[in-house]
Amino acid sequence: MKIIGNLGSSTVCHRALQRNNADIMATSYTGTDLTGTLGEKPEKDPRKATKKVDRLFLSRYGEVRLPTYGFADTYAFLVTHEQAQKYNLNTVGDLAPYAKD
Repeated sequence: MKIIGNLGSSTVCHRALQRNNADIMATSYTGTDLTGTLGEKPEKDPRKATKKVDRLFLSRYGEVRLPTYGFADTYAFLVTHEQAQKYNLNTVGDLAPYAKD
């Protein structure tokens, strides 16, 4: 067995599975799988999204997704370098005064 870390996105890992270059992948991003790999519309409800991705991965690719082990990549904040400098943003908490903007 050979373990390869940091292979890339879940889309890259999925392609490796399809090409028989990998036997298992440990991390999968439901949103990326839903909209990227499967080409479906986004789903805001995480349970519905997971059920849909599980069903479609099985029917389209014969792949079984196992239950989550608790990892969630659901929160992201992004500002440009210029915005960060202009507003002195160094932490997520620094965004609080601008939440309504």
